[in-house]
Amino acid sequence: MNRTVTRTRTTKETDITVTLNLDGTGKTEIDTGIGFFDHMLNGFARHGLFDLTVHAKGDLEVDSHHTIEDTGIVLGQAILEAIGDKAGIKRYGHFMLPMDETLALCAVDLSGRPYLNYNAEFVSDKMGEMDTEMVREFFYAVSYSAMMNIHLKILDGINDHHKAEALFKAFGKALDMATMEEPRIKEAWTQREASKRRRTDMSYKRLIPCIFIKDGKAVRWIDDPTVVSKDVIELAKYYSDHGADELIVLDLSDSDEEHDETITLMKRINRVIRIPMIAGGNIRRQEDIKKILYTGAKRAMLNFSKPDSVKLIEDAAKRFGKEKLAVSLNDFDALFKHQHLIQDYSSEIVFMHRLDLNSIMNVTDVPCVIITDTEEESELFKILKCPGVRGLSGRYVSRTDIDCVAFKDKCTEEGIKMTSFESMMEFSQFKTNDQGLIPVIVQHYKTQEILMLAYMNEESFYETIKTGKMTYFSRSRQKLWVKGETSGHFQYVKSLTVDCDLDTLLAKVDQIGAACHTGNPTCFFQPLVGIDYDETNPLRIFESVYDTIADRKENPKEGSYTNYLFDKGIDKILKKIGEEATEVVIAAKNPNPEEVKYEIADFLYHAMVLMVEKGLTWEDIVKELADR
Repeated sequence: MNRTVTRTRTTKETDITVTLNLDGTGKTEIDTGIGFFDHMLNGFARHGLFDLTVHAKGDLEVDSHHTIEDTGIVLGQAILEAIGDKAGIKRYGHFMLPMDETLALCAVDLSGRPYLNYNAEFVSDKMGEMDTEMVREFFYAVSYSAMMNIHLKILDGINDHHKAEALFKAFGKALDMATMEEPRIKEAWTQREASKRRRTDMSYKRLIPCIFIKDGKAVRWIDDPTVVSKDVIELAKYYSDHGADELIVLDLSDSDEEHDETITLMKRINRVIRIPMIAGGNIRRQEDIKKILYTGAKRAMLNFSKPDSVKLIEDAAKRFGKEKLAVSLNDFDALFKHQHLIQDYSSEIVFMHRLDLNSIMNVTDVPCVIITDTEEESELFKILKCPGVRGLSGRYVSRTDIDCVAFKDKCTEEGIKMTSFESMMEFSQFKTNDQGLIPVIVQHYKTQEILMLAYMNEESFYETIKTGKMTYFSRSRQKLWVKGETSGHFQYVKSLTVDCDLDTLLAKVDQIGAACHTGNPTCFFQPLVGIDYDETNPLRIFESVYDTIADRKENPKEGSYTNYLFDKGIDKILKKIGEEATEVVIAAKNPNPEEVKYEIADFLYHAMVLMVEKGLTWEDIVKELADR
């Protein structure tokens, strides 16, 4: 068995390399720049019979904190990698170590559940150049990065040096026992551990800009109130139009009044973007979660640094479903303290800072989005390559001039799979005309209405696949053109199919504005021949009636019953809805189904009056139904 591992960690504060051989003889080569800490690590390795090499450079001109903590992180990672799936080892270890007047106890469980139980008191602030408080911080770092349960206790003792040394040596002996061969156990200790080893990178990664809203404006960061955009609606639309896959919106308001104003902004944002929205901030009760979900958000995000959110999540998941909830975290402590709540009642974790991703991925299987302040592309690539990371957000991705499509190209060059359309056929497989063009029939994905006919060449086809915006070849201008690039009437791809002869494409799109240059919704508006027939497309009928009601509100008509309801106000509208709902129930008890038809029609009309009054559209309702 070869259980030798080398791990490195480079940050702004430290540069650390650790090589660990669990099956060694106690040979050491240790240089951290902190003499007493070197002495402790040497005792750990010699008495655990581990071969250990540690080379660490840190900001010792500040203090010992970063160097010792980061060394603990790297050592823990090395231990975790060396033990693998824990097949064939004892897993548990313990040792009671005497050292002169001191008696120390250490017990470990290589459980995959990080926890440190530490009971040791010191008199002095320093031992050599090592801050005494760093003894605990070291073991804490090891526990969470190695995913192990560690219990450390000083049962007796006076001398601080003896106490610290006894803890390190006892840890070495306990870890040695836990990693010893157990021939009666051949497989991994748990299925979860085995599955983690099989887990690979999530297939496609997403770019997710984040908008922090304060006083109705977009600000730079949670703790940086610098205004980056006064128009959050336009900023959200920009992200949606320039290749973002999702959007995070965070409310930084302090009062209920500001929160309600931000909720209104979230509703408006959701109406202009063509990508899913995750929203959070200022959530203190179940009603706040409901408000956020009712904006059209795909998920509401609970901040787990706040106790209120921890209390809310179980009931919220039972009410709305765990797929509707995300959890934001600021530190690793909250993750492993609440890992079971997060696992059972949320579908996504949003980390608000750069943390040790390898450790995170070993704690949870819940997909993660990383919001980072780094703008170094090399660091961003590392984050996206990390298993379990499904999306990247933060300062770089949230720049007001970001071109997500261009950055996705860079990611692709780095071997990172980004969200995009993929064609199951090459353009060369299509039957084109003598100009190398293939006709494209364009259809609205919701109404199924035929909008236009255009042509694609090979370049425009792949540009459409790449950007998600319909791109054609203009025969008159002999060049590519993006539908809507001058008018703003873009067509966002929902699907592309090819006919049985491979000579015509059908594109189903989300059409913004009118498809025709004349201003008509469709290019096919000129009647030629036909007979009268009833237009009964349900969505078109609903939208037509809704539009009439909305027009009455904007342009009142004397004698209009609809205007009568608007003039009387919300109480009258609600009273009528209640009456009509009751009449539906009464009609349903009668044998004649025609009565039910009439009463449901009346109820739907009054419901649409309420929708207009409250600023809701059929698109809002359909989207909500589709998400259920």
